[in-house]
Amino acid sequence: MNHLIGLGSNWQPEEQIKKMVLLLQSLSDRLWVSDIQKTPACGGADHTHYLNAVAVLETDHPPDLVRKHCKLYEKQLGRGMKKSPLVCEADFDWLLCWDKNSYPDTTVISQPYYASLACTVIRAWCSSSM
Repeated sequence: MNHLIGLGSNWQPEEQIKKMVLLLQSLSDRLWVSDIQKTPACGGADHTHYLNAVAVLETDHPPDLVRKHCKLYEKQLGRGMKKSPLVCEADFDWLLCWDKNSYPDTTVISQPYYASLACTVIRAWCSSSM
């Protein structure tokens, strides 16, 4: 099963994204990660921007287990510890999954900041899986 996972942080985001990727690698060494993109925070210019990326994780783990790990990883990386709703230490967004023998439907991704990153990383996954 393949899982598409959005990654984001606006607290020490360069370091946090690196840690997020390492944690996903603990689930499978079959991991593809998009480039990192700077994304404006919702709420205006006074909020710290985010860094976002999208990963394809190829594993035998079912979706529920992958989502559970992502939530545990968020806590491990300090999510909610800064006592400010404007700070997100680590955000793992499980976006979709698909069978290894099919192609994902990226039109279901509702977050525009993930859409182009998702298409790019899926193309990389396809070219390396052939």
